[in-house]
Amino acid sequence: MTFNAELSRKLREVKKGEVTCGLRIDKDDPVLHDGEMLLSVIQETFETLLPLYRMSF
Repeated sequence: MTFNAELSRKLREVKKGEVTCGLRIDKDDPVLHDGEMLLSVIQETFETLLPLYRMSF
């Protein structure tokens, strides 16, 4: 079963199913050594995920 299929099944069938959305940055990712780039990635992530968070309220 693919990740998307499993996620869909869980949200549909599990009464208290939840999803965690975010960004995972590897400890060796060069973005961690560039403050401006890191802030840009964080801002872009929030803007991308904001509609999902709004839908939950």
